[in-house]
Amino acid sequence: MAAPSSSTLTPSPRGFTVSHQKVALELGLDDGAILGGYTDITIIPTDRNLRTVYLNSRQCRISAVTCSGHKADFALRDDLTGVGIADSRDVHLFPSLKRKLYAFASDGQGGELSIALPAEVQSSLTGTIDAPTPGGGSTLDLAPINLRIHYTLHDPIDGIHRVTPSAEAPWRQAHLYTSPTCFDFSRCWVPCVDSLWERNTWEFEFVVPAKKDGQEVVVACAGDLVERVTHPHHSGKVIYSFVQAAPTSVHHIAFAAGCFEVIDLGAATKPVTTGSSGGRKAVAAATAVDDASEVQLLAFCLPGREADVPSSCRVVRQALDFYSREFGSYPFGSYKLIFVEDTVTDVHNAASMGVFSSDLLHPASVIDQALETRQHLSHALATQWVGINIIQRTWSDTWLINGLNLYIAGLFWRRLMGNNEYRFRLRKDCDRVCAWDIGMPPLCQTGAIEPPDASLLPFINLKAPLVLHILDRRLCKAGASLGLGRVIPKVFLQAITGELPNNSLSTSSFLRTCRKVSGVDLRIFVDQWIYGSGCPRFFINSHFNRKKLTIEIHVRQESPSWQFAQYRPELAAGSNPVKLFDGQMTIRIHEADGRPYEHVLDIRQPQKRFDVPFNTKYKRVRRNTKRFQARQAAAVAAAEGDRDAAEAIGMIDLGFSLALWENEEQRETWKVADWTEDDEDIMSQAAYEWIRMDSEFEWIASLHVDQPDFMWVSQLQRDRDVVAQLQAVQALAQMPNAISSSMLTRTVLVHKYFYRIRTEACHALVNCAIPQLGYLGLFHLLMLFRTSFCIDVPADKTDAGSGALDMVCIPRANDFSDPAEYFVKRAMVHAISRVRNERGRTLPQVKRLLVNLLRYNDNSTNRFADDHYVAGLISTLASAFVPVESPAFGGFVPANEDPDARDDTVLFESSCAEVARLQELDKLVPSFHNVVSLACLDWHAAMVLSQQLPLDLALFLSYTQQGSFTPLRIAALNHLLILSGLKHRVVVRYLFSVLQTDESRLVKRSLAKAICEGLAIAVALGDVSGSSSSSSRTGDTLLEESYGSDAQAADRAREKEMEGALRSLRREVGRSAAVREGFLGALLAADVDSEERWALIKLAELLFKPAEEQELPLEQELKVRARVAPAVTNNDTNNEDGAPSAVSKIKLVSRTEPASPAAATPARVAFEEADLPAEPARKPAPTLKVKKPKPVAQAQAAGMTHADLTACRNALKKLQTNKNAPLFVNPVDPVRDGAPDYHKVIRDPMDLSTMGNKLEAGLYADRFAFEKDFELLVRNAKTYTPDPRAFVWKAADALEKSFQALWARTNKTLEQAAAKARGEAQETTPIEVSASATPSAGDTMAPPPVPARSTAIASPIAPVAVASPAPAPAPSSSAAATSTPKPLGLKLKLKSKSSAADSPSAASSSPAPAEKKAPPAPRPVAQLNGSDNANVSSPAAATSSPASTSSSYTPIDPGPDPIPLSLNEPLRPHLKQCRTLLANLRKIPESILFVSPVDAAIAPGYYDVVHHPMDLSTIETMLNDGQYKTMDAFARDVEQVWSNAYIYADLTAVSYAEVLRAAFRKREWPRALIRRLDYAEKRALQGLMGKMKTRAEAGLFWQSVADIVAVLPHYFDVVPREKARDLGMISEKIKASPTLSAASSGDAAPADGANASAYYTGVADVAADVALMLSNARGFNVGNEAVLGMVDEFEKTWNREWKSTMAQLEAGPSASGTGGAGGNKKRKEERADSAGAAGKKAKS
Repeated sequence: MAAPSSSTLTPSPRGFTVSHQKVALELGLDDGAILGGYTDITIIPTDRNLRTVYLNSRQCRISAVTCSGHKADFALRDDLTGVGIADSRDVHLFPSLKRKLYAFASDGQGGELSIALPAEVQSSLTGTIDAPTPGGGSTLDLAPINLRIHYTLHDPIDGIHRVTPSAEAPWRQAHLYTSPTCFDFSRCWVPCVDSLWERNTWEFEFVVPAKKDGQEVVVACAGDLVERVTHPHHSGKVIYSFVQAAPTSVHHIAFAAGCFEVIDLGAATKPVTTGSSGGRKAVAAATAVDDASEVQLLAFCLPGREADVPSSCRVVRQALDFYSREFGSYPFGSYKLIFVEDTVTDVHNAASMGVFSSDLLHPASVIDQALETRQHLSHALATQWVGINIIQRTWSDTWLINGLNLYIAGLFWRRLMGNNEYRFRLRKDCDRVCAWDIGMPPLCQTGAIEPPDASLLPFINLKAPLVLHILDRRLCKAGASLGLGRVIPKVFLQAITGELPNNSLSTSSFLRTCRKVSGVDLRIFVDQWIYGSGCPRFFINSHFNRKKLTIEIHVRQESPSWQFAQYRPELAAGSNPVKLFDGQMTIRIHEADGRPYEHVLDIRQPQKRFDVPFNTKYKRVRRNTKRFQARQAAAVAAAEGDRDAAEAIGMIDLGFSLALWENEEQRETWKVADWTEDDEDIMSQAAYEWIRMDSEFEWIASLHVDQPDFMWVSQLQRDRDVVAQLQAVQALAQMPNAISSSMLTRTVLVHKYFYRIRTEACHALVNCAIPQLGYLGLFHLLMLFRTSFCIDVPADKTDAGSGALDMVCIPRANDFSDPAEYFVKRAMVHAISRVRNERGRTLPQVKRLLVNLLRYNDNSTNRFADDHYVAGLISTLASAFVPVESPAFGGFVPANEDPDARDDTVLFESSCAEVARLQELDKLVPSFHNVVSLACLDWHAAMVLSQQLPLDLALFLSYTQQGSFTPLRIAALNHLLILSGLKHRVVVRYLFSVLQTDESRLVKRSLAKAICEGLAIAVALGDVSGSSSSSSRTGDTLLEESYGSDAQAADRAREKEMEGALRSLRREVGRSAAVREGFLGALLAADVDSEERWALIKLAELLFKPAEEQELPLEQELKVRARVAPAVTNNDTNNEDGAPSAVSKIKLVSRTEPASPAAATPARVAFEEADLPAEPARKPAPTLKVKKPKPVAQAQAAGMTHADLTACRNALKKLQTNKNAPLFVNPVDPVRDGAPDYHKVIRDPMDLSTMGNKLEAGLYADRFAFEKDFELLVRNAKTYTPDPRAFVWKAADALEKSFQALWARTNKTLEQAAAKARGEAQETTPIEVSASATPSAGDTMAPPPVPARSTAIASPIAPVAVASPAPAPAPSSSAAATSTPKPLGLKLKLKSKSSAADSPSAASSSPAPAEKKAPPAPRPVAQLNGSDNANVSSPAAATSSPASTSSSYTPIDPGPDPIPLSLNEPLRPHLKQCRTLLANLRKIPESILFVSPVDAAIAPGYYDVVHHPMDLSTIETMLNDGQYKTMDAFARDVEQVWSNAYIYADLTAVSYAEVLRAAFRKREWPRALIRRLDYAEKRALQGLMGKMKTRAEAGLFWQSVADIVAVLPHYFDVVPREKARDLGMISEKIKASPTLSAASSGDAAPADGANASAYYTGVADVAADVALMLSNARGFNVGNEAVLGMVDEFEKTWNREWKSTMAQLEAGPSASGTGGAGGNKKRKEERADSAGAAGKKAKS
């Protein structure tokens, strides 16, 4: 469905408010009947200048409007109804329809209905005076205005749904009801102010027929029923009157009319209607008020379903009592449940009522539907408190309203179903959120002007109550004993007392109430869980330190959402992922004495080790100890009824004991595995029983606790918490062994376990049903099923030669009186069907069992229906007959290669017969909701997809006919699309005809969506030629391999693959005439549903190429034309020897340039116009041939220089490839980007592509105009998305920082180039050439030199004189005379071959323009001798030539640029080298000017020109604080030091900076880039190799390669010599590897003189060599299972030890020696001391 328009759903200043509205309608139940009536709207003007009233109205035909009794003019514009495309035969015009839909939705801001107030009403507004308010202000006290609108509804499409009998469904009862078919459904049936925040009182009158087909017509509506009277003018009609006294939004108004049966859900829960008196008795029940003033609960259902109402709705009364007792009184006078047919949603909540689907009703014999119905009804009732009575203040607060009603509904569910059910659901929901919340937006998106998308609501509804739950736990933990139990009633009380404005609740006000009640600061919690997205993932392992008697717990945290945002920022555009979740986590350690000890861990870092004290000295109980024997005796005594013994044994196993397994014979029968002696020894050494993280459920997190299996077994057997048991079952499922299988089987057998834990244990046993364990898990499942649900077969009747899995299982008659056993039975069958052999097929014993369960199913003595059980059996049978790919055999294994498939043909025929029998039986005796037929259709589809049955289109088509159960029709249509797609012409025409003519809106919606999904499935299955399954697998492999290395290549491959699939779809499917005709017919149908239409538009985007839309062109291109004289006659353009004196260069200049000689730039030849005055006769001279000017580039049309153009192009290219740029590359499309109001907020949009177009079109005068447009782009992004936590804001900010860094370097480079050019200009001999004058060689003029900067650099030294340039002489009169004519616009620069140094006379006699004054003499610059009384020469005495000034110091070769050498190189391995680098730079004498920050008092004006000051001490501070993450960031700041000196342009500072830059680039930086092992890393690696020497499994790899080659000469034929590795070689390389201490001493890089491959530069190199060694071993020993097993064992050991070593390195040194916290502190102090000493040395 289309996103709702903000204009229709957010409050806007209309100039009035609605105080009351009355609706009077006459309802017709027959098909095609016209609904008509009027509505009275009482408005209160809030603006004296109100002249026009705007209301919302669609589908309504308005006949007249009166305003306070006066006839009013009105205009109705309903453009959305009947919207179409220009050519109804062109499928490519769908984009125009899409834009029209968005435009029409946005145009409804003021309202479709505009009413002009009559002159009489306007005069009353102008004559009203202001009334003073108590606060001292004034407000308008305007008289209310009453609007009456007469209208009719003719076959409404949206808003009202009418159900009538048809030829296909003659059994239907006629009824109609309001339905939320679209986001603006309210305005579709009544003119109103369609806003959630416009709340007013209501009054309703409905005129309906008294009877319909002999049954009385009943009306139910929001509000309280006032009366039911006979129509005064028509005795066959009645009038129902309702009043809604509480202010309510039109969104929460609903009604229904039909021949309903009314049932009072109060005391008796019996029908109050019988026969024809139903309406009058409904009035009696609704208007009766008992002594207790109870809320009336009424249920309305269609005839024939009244027997199902008591069993379905019994929970409503319990929920009402619970909510009223716990949270406050019910906000309305009654609650009505209306059950109707053919709904688009299961529940539609309205004020004091709810419209429900009849499919929620169920008889008492159905178990499965009961749970779903109870959840829906209890949640709908909770919505009356929060969601209708209290609404969200803004759309960003939707999460809070939905979360609160779901939270209180969950509390009722805990009261109804028990605490175990509640906590189990919480844990399951938490796991779902952790898997879902990756790349998702936060719950509260500040500034959201649109409601959450329909696809996002399920996620919000899942996460919001969990966030409130952990908020409640944290409030309780902080001291608020009741948590949200005190906050929620207080909020409800505020709504009753009027403290909540408009009864709207915001996130901030709710949190403020929480803070007032509890006194807890929730800012961190709110930023992480409400305004942030993602869920943490914790990895926990523990170790018992016997010396300290502490348990060392290592906690490592990951944020998958943050990682995903870094990898795919374009997909996480709307998310605000949290990098680190911090807070307190409760850990519970169950020690050996059986007591749990709780500790609180403060999570503040991604990884940390916590030392938890140990409290007991007991050890675990061994089986052969006296304590174990005492426990066994106590268990026997407890089984015999001894209460004391039962209480004592409860301290150990807490009642989860099984007497069956105390018998050794039974243990052998069940193949119960027991702990070995080695296991017993390990268990006896364990200091504690088990550890539980987050035992109080205060985190929404994924917890991975690393502890051995015996601890999980103890947790499963002895912890009463259902969440702890669930975690133990899930952990044991990942440890498939005999012990796990036995313990899981025991869990299923013990009935004291919660039934959901038992079902989880059944599914976990599947992981133990593997060939390596002899299918022990399957054996246990079969034994469990046989023991619990099968007839006992005597031993003499069983086949003695049969295997353990060939046991006889004859099912007993069904008995579902115990619902827990019913769900366990279903879980067992489902788990059995999931078992596969190593070839991916189900064992024949399993298939035979499932067929027998269907064949011998007996439900004759069961009082509960077995429909869902039988459907589940059919589904498991389908799963059993579909083979899967085998990892062991590398793919699919044919049946002829699998010994277990020899009986598949017979078993498959038996299963087909059973399914066909049940399918025909369901047609004769329909099951509940046709669940059996649904399962049979799924079975057929699975068999067709697995190519075991041919496609039978007639079978699926037969279930798609109108009159069948709606979910059954939808399932059949989905299977048709999956199996045949859109390539079958007949099927395609049929599907699109269903979209056009079907009477079920839900079927059409589902089919439209299924067509889009079917195309995606066709692409995935390889049915489209451009996207085969092999290419898909290749793409997946590319994705996996390039996750961390080349993500852009993976993205390009994915995009290329999608483009190919799209082209293939358009070629193979989109060109089909049947598809095109059907699509246009469905899209342009008169009664097309809004959601169906949006799904079809999405389909069109896949199948059809959109028509080209005209776009506004860019500004007209700027063209420059110049007329140039064919030749210039000049006698003096050559030297005395006749050779040309200069090389001519011509460039275009602007015509607006002044013609005065003062403004003209020297060294220019100005060509005059053609009508120049005649020159005096002179001697002919050789003609100077001027080159034809090159045409100016279009990008330089506005005057941009070539250097600026190149810089802008490079900057734009880097911006477009930046990882944060995807959102800003193209212009914002309001439709594509979901920002319909973007151009209303942003008046001057800008993007990178527009900047590129403007740059190439020549619309930028210089690079600074380009910079302004980029600043506009960033400003627009931050203006439209003002929340700094939003992804768009962050991306814009990051892009701005990247641009600023790039632009600073660009400006510096261009300024240096300009300065260099000015320096060269001093050596150039320019001449001014004119057509009217011929200057001599002596007239050539040199421009004045660039003055030196007049300020001194900051340093504590005395000033010294610096030579200043000589003042230029005045210009000659001839030069001034030649510049009077207006130039044509061309500049000719003649550069002399000989320098000014070669012609001193020319420099001395060169004239200068008279208008240009000589520059002032610069102020003195500091001298190095430090004398305060240094002599200062006068400017006149210091006068020198420019050449002498420029030779004051010799430039030094700077060396290579350090930035590219260190791009993205992490700094941490080079930290010590960087500190050494700074210390060595300080030792250079010239560094004295750059050690500390510049003092502005010493260097005035420094910070006016230097915008990024930097010095060595600041860099050192930032380095020690860890602010540098990469080496290039560190190098940029170091380079910034002397860049600032160049910018300030002081001669001494520049010369000193040259020395430091050369030392940094040539000597210090290459040393710092050398990667070496840290001393701690080398020591840890040597310790690791020492451990490997003691491991038996590592002995194979300690053999040297030379010894192996001596025995196996062909070794190097398989393993290349350069890739051969062994542990001895690796150990020697570690020993030979230099550490950072060598680098710190200033030694040269080892690579200069030693082989770089002879040592390691990091720990990753060691891991790579070990991986290479293992790969060599596997490659050389292919097929040798014994050796490969040893390799696998060593790999496991190595990985375990490697992780432990890396964890120790990251956590810091151990507690021994100088390590630990004290060692870290000591090293920090040493670093501080060394830094201080270096600073003192620099100052001295």
